[in-house]
Amino acid sequence: MRTGSLHAHALRYASSSLLVSLAGFVSFPILTRILSVAEYGAMSWISSALTLLVVLGKLGLQHALLRFHAEVEAGRHGVTQGQYLSTVLFGQLWGSVGALLIGAACVAALPAGGLSSPLSSGLLLLALLLLPIRVLDSAIANLLRAQQRSSLLGSYNALRRWAVLALVLGVLLAVQTDLTAFYLATLAAEFTLTGGMAWYALRGMGLSWAAIDRPLLRAMLWYATPMVGYDLSGVLLNLGDRFFIEALLGPEALGQYSAAYNLCDYASILLLTSLNQALTPICLKMWETDGPSAVRDFIDRSLHTYLLASAAMLAAGSAMGGDALALLASERYRDAAVVIPTVLGALLLCGCVPLMGMGLTLAKQSGRLTGMILFSAAVNMALNAVLIAPLGLQGAALATLAGYALQLAGATLLGWKVLPVRIPLTDVLRLGLCAGLAYLAMQWVNEAEARQLLMLEAATGLLVFTAAASLVDPRSRATFLRLKHHLLSRSGRAASS
Repeated sequence: MRTGSLHAHALRYASSSLLVSLAGFVSFPILTRILSVAEYGAMSWISSALTLLVVLGKLGLQHALLRFHAEVEAGRHGVTQGQYLSTVLFGQLWGSVGALLIGAACVAALPAGGLSSPLSSGLLLLALLLLPIRVLDSAIANLLRAQQRSSLLGSYNALRRWAVLALVLGVLLAVQTDLTAFYLATLAAEFTLTGGMAWYALRGMGLSWAAIDRPLLRAMLWYATPMVGYDLSGVLLNLGDRFFIEALLGPEALGQYSAAYNLCDYASILLLTSLNQALTPICLKMWETDGPSAVRDFIDRSLHTYLLASAAMLAAGSAMGGDALALLASERYRDAAVVIPTVLGALLLCGCVPLMGMGLTLAKQSGRLTGMILFSAAVNMALNAVLIAPLGLQGAALATLAGYALQLAGATLLGWKVLPVRIPLTDVLRLGLCAGLAYLAMQWVNEAEARQLLMLEAATGLLVFTAAASLVDPRSRATFLRLKHHLLSRSGRAASS
C-alpha cells in the first residue's frame, strides 16, 4: 500500500471515529437527564453484558476475515469469493445464535428477585435480540476494512450511529421514557441500517448455505479461536467492574459510576482514537521500509506528544471533572466525580500500551498479547471483588487503574525484547510537575468563586501548563513552537485565499 494511501485510510477512519464519538457526547447529557440514575446504570449493565456475548458470537472470525481475505483473493485456499463470504458470515450467524441462546439460558436461570429494578427478565430478553444484528454489523465492517473501502465504512459507521441516536431520542422524548422504549427503538434502527448495509455490500456475491466451505471454516476457527480469549479479556478489563458494582452497590451506584466513566471516555477518546487507528499501520509500513531504528524514533516522538497531551488532560479532568459532570449529566451525578482522576488516568495509561508494546505487534506474538491481557483482566476482577465493598466506586476505579497499569507493564516488558523503546521516566516526571502546577492554578480559580466560569478555569490551566512545560521540557517547547508555526501558516493561507 502506498504511504499516501495509508495516510488517506487512516484519516478516513479517524474522521469517522470522531463523528461516532461526537454522537456519544451529544447523547450523554440527554440520556442522563431523561433516564433515572438507576435506569442509566441498568443500561450500562445491559450494554456490558451484550458486549461480552457479541464477542462470543463472533467466534473470533472477525480477525480471520481480515487475515484470510488476501489469501482467498490470491487463490491459495481454492474457494470462490462467494464461498469465502458464505463461510465467514454464516459461521458468525451460527455463533450469534449460540450466544443468544446462552444469554437466554442465563436469564431463565436467574432466581426470582435476582435482578434489581429496573432490570427485568423481559428487558434482558429484548436486548438480546440485538446480538445477531451487532455480530452482522461487525462482519460487514471488517469485510469493508479488508476490501479497503474506508470511505464507505466511515460513512456507514457515522450514519448508523447518528440515525440510531436520532430515532432513540425521538422515541424517548415523544413516546415513552423508559428502557423498554430505548431498546425497542434501538432494535428497529439497527435492524434497518445494518440490514440495508448488508444488502448493499453483499449483493451479487453468491451467498448461500450450500456455499459454506467446511475445511476453510475449520482453518479459520483454528486461527480465530485463541483471539476470542484476547477479546473477552479486553472486554472484562474495560467493563467487568460494572457487574461487580451492580451486584454489590446496586444500579443507582452503577449509574453514577457509568456517567463518570463515560465522561472520561469521551475526553480521552480523541487521543486514543487517532492513536489506535493510525499508529499500527504506519509502524508496520515503516518497519518494512525503514527498519527498526526508524520505528523506534517514531514511537519515541509519538509517545512524548501523547504524554504531553495526556498530562494536560489529566490536570484538567482532576480539577474540573466535578463541575463538568454536573453541567453535562446534572447535579445527580456530582458525587461520582471522585473517581474521575483515577479513571481518566487509567484510560490514558491504556493509550500508552500500543506504543510501548509495538514490538509484540510487529513480531505477531498474539499468544503473548492474549496471556498479558488475560492476566491483567484476572487481577482487575479480583481487585474489584475485594475493593468495591469497602471503598465503593473508588475501589472499582482503583481496580481499573491497576489492571491497565499491569497491562502497560507487561506490554513494555514483552515488547522490549523485540523493539526496545526508550522508557520516558524523565518526561513523565517533568510533565507530571507541569500538570500538578496547572491543577493548583485551576483549583485556585475554582475557589475564587469562579466556578461558573469553566472556560476561565480551563484557560488558566492551559496557560500555566504550557508555560511550565516550555520552561522545564525542551521537547515540549519545540512541540509548541511547531504547533504555533503550523497554525500561523494555515491562517496565512486562509487569509490569502
